[in-house]
Amino acid sequence: MPAPRSVTSRRRLRQVASVALVAACLVGLGFSAWYRETYGVFPGQGASQRLHWCGRDYQALAGTAMTWRQISAQEPWPVHVVDLFPPLGFSKEALFASINPAIAKMPPGGITSCTTVIYVRLGPNRYQPYSLLGGP
Repeated sequence: MPAPRSVTSRRRLRQVASVALVAACLVGLGFSAWYRETYGVFPGQGASQRLHWCGRDYQALAGTAMTWRQISAQEPWPVHVVDLFPPLGFSKEALFASINPAIAKMPPGGITSCTTVIYVRLGPNRYQPYSLLGGP
């Protein structure tokens, strides 16, 4: 005697739900792996020792944090907020860079000219410098 129609449809619904759950998990794992490779942290984490901005990678410089006055004194152009990092972090830190004033008028994330040093705000008047990795 064949199984009742409702039992067969429930079994089929469970199979479809299981396949959808496995597919969602694989997509989530793939996205997390890509995000980790691109930004150096998993989604939800804060900034690490390596940042990705402007299509380039930056490494934190050893030493103590800098003040705004120290940063402003050594940079050729005014220092501006250029982006927030990481994009999917629970606590996003502001990224600062010294950029040409003509380029600075672009919206955050729209900067097309990369600088060699960027800064992450750690707290009131405390900034961590990150240096560009690799060559131009």
